[in-house]
Amino acid sequence: MCSEPYIIAGLYLRGVNLDPDNVSDVLKVQPDQTQIRGEFRHGSEDRKYRCKLGLWALLAPADPTLSRVSDYVDRILSRVTFNREAISHIPNLEDACLDVFVGIDLDLGGEDNAQYEFELTSSQMDRLASLGVVVRFTLSVSRIT
Repeated sequence: MCSEPYIIAGLYLRGVNLDPDNVSDVLKVQPDQTQIRGEFRHGSEDRKYRCKLGLWALLAPADPTLSRVSDYVDRILSRVTFNREAISHIPNLEDACLDVFVGIDLDLGGEDNAQYEFELTSSQMDRLASLGVVVRFTLSVSRIT
């Protein structure tokens, strides 16, 4: 048996010399997260690190009112007012992807297997194709003993 999934999604634009302000100007959308190569950030245990890439991101963080991957993809796509052509005009862009993470706790309870299913709608796939971005899925399963 699977627990309720922990889901997050983001549209990430990355590049070593990517300028997030320039991306916002080109796409006419304000991001949820940015970083500039060379700036310092605080990581785990309050350790400082220097960013190696520029980043511009729209995020759909975990939300207990949502339970389907497609809901998170809709959250991202509802904010997207641009297309592949606009993305192609971003200087120093090296990677553009929609990244979806799904984490589940698995309690087999004596069973030998369990499953988790998700889907994207055909309209979502059409919209993602019009953006020309890679779609990445990560499924993390933890066993409860």
